Amino acid sequence: MKFYVASSFSNREAVNHVANHLKKRGHIQTYDWTINAKAKEEQTFTFDD
Repeated sequence: MKFYVASSFSNREAVNHVANHLKKRGHIQTYDWTINAKAKEEQTFTFDD
């Protein structure tokens, strides 16, 4: 199964936890927004990005 985890920036660690759990079971993550350079720091994230 392919999956995407959507959440607010403040839940980034929980998103990674859930995604890793699913990937270990053979599922495919379609996009990981937590590794996007613009999502590294909360202050740099805007809706314009």
